[in-house]
Amino acid sequence: MGSNAASEPSPSLTLSRSVPANPDDNERSACSGQQSLKHPALATHATDADTLALSVDEIANMELPSWYQPSKAEIFQQHYIAYFIGNWFNPSSFLTKLNLWVYHIPAITCSSPSRAVQYSIRATTMAFYGVKTGNLALQTEASNWYGRGMAEQRTELEHLSAHPDNQQLSFTEVLAPVMFSMFESVMVTSPTGWAQHLHAASRMLEILGPEACQYGLANSLFRSIRIAMTYVLMQSNTAPALASEAWCKIPYRHRPKVIIDVLDDILLQLPACYTLRSRLRDMSEALHPEADVVKEQITSMAQDLKSKLDWFWGYYGDHLQGIKTLDPSEFTSIFDDVSRARVDSATFSLPIEFSDTFSAQIIGMYNAGCLLVGGLIRSMDSNNDDYHSETNAHGESILSAVDYQEQLGPSHSGCSSMIFPLRSLIVEARCEDQRKRARRAIVTWGQRRGIVKLCNLQISRETGNKRRMPFEFETPSSGFASPS
Repeated sequence: MGSNAASEPSPSLTLSRSVPANPDDNERSACSGQQSLKHPALATHATDADTLALSVDEIANMELPSWYQPSKAEIFQQHYIAYFIGNWFNPSSFLTKLNLWVYHIPAITCSSPSRAVQYSIRATTMAFYGVKTGNLALQTEASNWYGRGMAEQRTELEHLSAHPDNQQLSFTEVLAPVMFSMFESVMVTSPTGWAQHLHAASRMLEILGPEACQYGLANSLFRSIRIAMTYVLMQSNTAPALASEAWCKIPYRHRPKVIIDVLDDILLQLPACYTLRSRLRDMSEALHPEADVVKEQITSMAQDLKSKLDWFWGYYGDHLQGIKTLDPSEFTSIFDDVSRARVDSATFSLPIEFSDTFSAQIIGMYNAGCLLVGGLIRSMDSNNDDYHSETNAHGESILSAVDYQEQLGPSHSGCSSMIFPLRSLIVEARCEDQRKRARRAIVTWGQRRGIVKLCNLQISRETGNKRRMPFEFETPSSGFASPS
């Protein structure tokens, strides 16, 4: 290139490279001890074609790889992960220090020795992206990685069981069933697959113990799994271990509870009621003499749960609606000192205001709990209709919470955050209009968030039997022995 190139530049690629007007300039600079190649474009912000562009002739003479091209798999993997993090979770939840484990996913993908963990991340993020973009080939590829991940997980667990003294379960391994559960929420290869994987994750936590879940990644995973288990454990044969007092206290010693954790303390006591109700069905069919005793026990437990939910709304209702603000130091739980937690109970009523999408999710979960507890009380006494108007108010609040989040868009709300409330409303609604609106809302929710198969499953399993639960299924085996 010479002076003619400056006046009539050739078509070029814009690259940061200095092209001297005289090739001998570089040689003279080298002999004088100066840099052999100058970059006037950086030093003087020059814009002439000589210094900023490569000519077509120079590009033709460049030596490019002729047969080897570097893999782009890592670039696409990070793209899928970024899309997953940005679209699956409620961004407001991060402000409350929940779901922070997702920020560890990119590093875990590169560093975890567990192939099950690596493949679970790859399968789930790829499947989610494939569903959201309508890419069937990508969904098929994701399913292949899911199968490989499941095979690797079985191998790793068998090795762990065969060498218990030399192998120790790590916290990153808990991530595999969590991600597999999300894959099943998107792809639904099995009607109960998502729940089975969550059971496996819960059993892993039980093996690790509450003392080990107080810090960092372990604490963040524990809190997310514990909240999700509320949806899963309604028809378990035993009360969930994560609902015990130890699990409600020890993991929070260094990272205090936020409001959703407090609500979860209450909701996780619901499965014990439904375990008793399942037992009562069997006893009633056999005309067992103790059936009335169990019935009274269920009624007592349900009334106690209702009083706890009333306490929760009386203490946190105004804060969740943005009417007043509680300092985090004022957050308290049903397991805290009774004198500190004492507050006048409040009966729920409309209208409800939502300060943000995460508060709307919490209010939706609270309303779902109230609907389920009210259904329990009615199932024990068919003549009890004391909560009819209150039930309708809870239903309207759930639908309002959904509408509020839909107006802001899918990226402002967690993918699965309103499935439990909507499914609870479908089962327990006293008004047919509310039930129809809930059906439409859950399908729309799934369509906009890439989990329409899971949402359609909730509709297809609907039944007129009010004794069934929002997520009824046979208790799956997690594949883990009970922790000693």
